[in-house]
Amino acid sequence: MNVRPRTLRAAIVALLLATTASTGLVVATSATAADPVPPPWQSGPGVDPNRVGTLSFYDAAGNQIFGGSLTSAPLASYVVSSAPVRAGDDHATLYAYTPVPGQVPGTWSGTQLTAANAYPVAGAPAAVSATLPVVKGTSGDTKVTDHAAAFPNNSATAGYQGVYELRLRTSKADANPVSTDSYAVADILVSGDTWQVVYGSKTTSATTATVPAKAIYGRAFSVPVTVTATGTTPTGTASLYDGAKLIGSAALVSGKATFTVAGTRLLPGTHALKVGYGGSASVSASTSAVRAVAVSKAPSTASNRLSRSRLSHLKRARLSITVTAVGVYPTGPVVVYDGTRVIARTTLTAAQRGHTSVLLPARKKGRHVIHVVYGGSGLVLRSVARNVVLIST
Repeated sequence: MNVRPRTLRAAIVALLLATTASTGLVVATSATAADPVPPPWQSGPGVDPNRVGTLSFYDAAGNQIFGGSLTSAPLASYVVSSAPVRAGDDHATLYAYTPVPGQVPGTWSGTQLTAANAYPVAGAPAAVSATLPVVKGTSGDTKVTDHAAAFPNNSATAGYQGVYELRLRTSKADANPVSTDSYAVADILVSGDTWQVVYGSKTTSATTATVPAKAIYGRAFSVPVTVTATGTTPTGTASLYDGAKLIGSAALVSGKATFTVAGTRLLPGTHALKVGYGGSASVSASTSAVRAVAVSKAPSTASNRLSRSRLSHLKRARLSITVTAVGVYPTGPVVVYDGTRVIARTTLTAAQRGHTSVLLPARKKGRHVIHVVYGGSGLVLRSVARNVVLIST
């Protein structure tokens, strides 16, 4: 591992500038920045075994930041580790490294950016940890651009392009002054004179979803979602779930999204809905509380109409039947009554779209009160049509 201490900074940078002037060589501060890709060495079989935590960055007021300018030092007023690096240590130092495809992280070339400072840091804002390792930035810190000039990242490999790794190491001023081999890390994407975090500690998000307590099958309903985070407006994607089953996803706009659940998406019964926010480069993922929505069967309306209201007792009347429900075509049994006596049966299918007819049996002379009862289904409620009168002569 090649680590360049701060004491060599001026000499090396001067040498680089002299070489540039005499040869016409252009020293790039970074490779062309690509869209952020998760660094491949932070997960999977190639994960860095010396990484013990991640880094968070804060400005002088204690606001967490996820990027900024590289034109002046310090990179951040405070750099905080998410975990102790080594028990008993009381000093922290920040380094920069250049990732190289095909090389393990422990062999990358690095530069010491800051002097070792004691922690906890007196006078630090309340948001800055009083127990975990903290580097306090100063105007005398070595810039990331100085490191990039000495060890440029010219890789075109996805996940490496334009990325530099910052490592916080700890030491003890008296008994154990040597910095640890373990460290907390953050990976930053450098583009021109700006930087942004692509791997490191993220600000916590909170996702809230407004789920109606009741819904009716066949009728759509909405689930508004809001994702919040301190100091920033979350971006990215939110997803609505029924238990573990994905209903749909939507991009956040100003931290908000609204899901429209189709009327036939959830079957009658109780459903446990929740919204998951996938997070972003600077904001952590979060999940809303689970909310129950009770979906009831769709109410139906049955109607019936005789082809003729008066006819000979030797002839048969035809009864037209219609059963409707919002958002769904009713299916299931239909029973025809003459008073209280069943005189015909049929079954509605989805293909009939709620319309059917039956040829009634011949009725004896007299007045007959006819009506239809739709028996309902697993999706639609039972309904009874109004009476129609048939005069048989």
